[in-house]
Amino acid sequence: MTPPARLPSVLATLLLLWSVMPVTAQDNPERDPQLPEIAPREIEIRGQFEVGFPTLERQPLRGFASPPSVPVIPPDRQPFTQAYKQERSELPEQLPSPPSVGARLQPSPPPATGYVEAGAGRYLSRFAEGHVTLPVSPTESFEVDAAYDGSAGYEPFESTDASTQHDDVEGTLRFVSQRDVVQVDAGLRGLSSGYDLYGARPNRLGTVGAETPGRTVQSGGLFGRLRVQGRVPASVGFSFDQTSVSTDTGIPTDATEFDQQRLAVDARAALPFGTREIEADASASTSGLGTGAFSGDIQTVDLGGSAVAYRSGPTIVRAGARLLAFQSGDASDLPATPEASATFVVPSVELTIAITPRFTVFAVNDPGFEHHTLRSRLEETPWLAPRPYVRPTLFSTRSRAGVRVSTGPIRITSHAGYRYAPSYRFVETGPKVGYERGFFRSNYESARIAEAGASIALQGFDRVQAIVRATIRDGQLVDSETTIPFLSPLLVESALSYSMMDGDARLGVELGIESPRYVDRRETTKTDTVVDLDVTGSYRVTPSLDVVARLENVGASFERYPGYERPPTTIGAGIRIHW
Repeated sequence: MTPPARLPSVLATLLLLWSVMPVTAQDNPERDPQLPEIAPREIEIRGQFEVGFPTLERQPLRGFASPPSVPVIPPDRQPFTQAYKQERSELPEQLPSPPSVGARLQPSPPPATGYVEAGAGRYLSRFAEGHVTLPVSPTESFEVDAAYDGSAGYEPFESTDASTQHDDVEGTLRFVSQRDVVQVDAGLRGLSSGYDLYGARPNRLGTVGAETPGRTVQSGGLFGRLRVQGRVPASVGFSFDQTSVSTDTGIPTDATEFDQQRLAVDARAALPFGTREIEADASASTSGLGTGAFSGDIQTVDLGGSAVAYRSGPTIVRAGARLLAFQSGDASDLPATPEASATFVVPSVELTIAITPRFTVFAVNDPGFEHHTLRSRLEETPWLAPRPYVRPTLFSTRSRAGVRVSTGPIRITSHAGYRYAPSYRFVETGPKVGYERGFFRSNYESARIAEAGASIALQGFDRVQAIVRATIRDGQLVDSETTIPFLSPLLVESALSYSMMDGDARLGVELGIESPRYVDRRETTKTDTVVDLDVTGSYRVTPSLDVVARLENVGASFERYPGYERPPTTIGAGIRIHW
């Protein structure tokens, strides 16, 4: 019999042996064939089985970096939209140069496009025009524009055979390059025009001029402009033109042939200055009457610069200054050109307040020159006396202010303005050796013009475009204290373009109304109201053929200048071929 003191140790030994026996049975299945298979075919579940997973929670990372800060953006900062100019050699990682594109894979130039239009109408009128674009590469092309307009003439007077006959030819050849960094636009231009001064009336006694003096205008020149994009966008341009005018008055002692040469250059750039940008521009011109342009009788200089002076929310104020100077005249000229010169330093301001996206208030003062050449003078007033005085108009003040409102399909703009010119060009009737009437002269004087107007335009329509503009003006010559001749107090302009029949048919209407105006500084005679209505239309017959029609001077004839009655309604039709 075992002593009682050894009983606990015996019990512990038995428990240890009992716990080891199942493990041994699993390691040796041959000893216990009753054990279950590791992958049983059938499983019987009794009771309720629940699966639980431990909860995963991401702990915050602290102490590794400071919280991100919100950058402070200056109020005058503008987005960078220029080309990235850093060289590849300066980049931190040298990437391999891209393989060159073979000649077969380079894009070919687009096909040539253009149109040719020709037709005829009443009074044996005829017209022709065309435009052709000839690409030589995907970014370079040549462009050709040409136009002809002529008429056998309408005879407004029963007592004479004078008529409105004329022949005008104008053309331009230009080269255009539209690369990413550099753009080029250069070419040649020319004009030839011949017409009769059918409103001229010779003297009955004394020196008698030709019954219907003829005039010939010929002009030619070249022009060019270079634009550079980048961190400092800039452009440089030039033009050189020569114009010859001959008037056959039949008076041997009358100087009727005049020439003008004019050279003009200009440059413009946007210069960075700290966080701001200064827009600077400069232009100069010299012209000679009967001599070379470099020994010119008229010189002009125009220098200016401006920058954003204030920007806050919807308000932007741009301020700057401009230098305007000109000199004209030489006592040695034959005939003598009146001498004149002036120099002004004047401010330029542009204010824009976009109160809402549809309501904007604006105010602008933009002083500058209006250049007059022999060609531009005759295009505006073909009946000028042969006098080669082409001094520019200088506006030391040219300001306007108003509002722009956009509501639905309508855009309304109203404005009030004031202009002051110490040298202002105007036209009035004047005497001419050998003639009683029918010639007009250019003169210069200080002038001020106050005006107010409004315009209404349709917007947001693909098929219809229309605008109506009305302006009320009051122009006074300071020295003469009279109304500016040929300046209508009321001017109305309107235009309508309508497309119908899925774009196959188009209609265009232009209407201009000018109220009566004085013809000279004596304020004794006024012109009649001028109503000028023109209608054009076209219909696409095939994808490359259109039928065109014109109605010019619709209604009764009128006289914009005394003695020169315009033809009444002129009907013309033709075809247009485009590709």
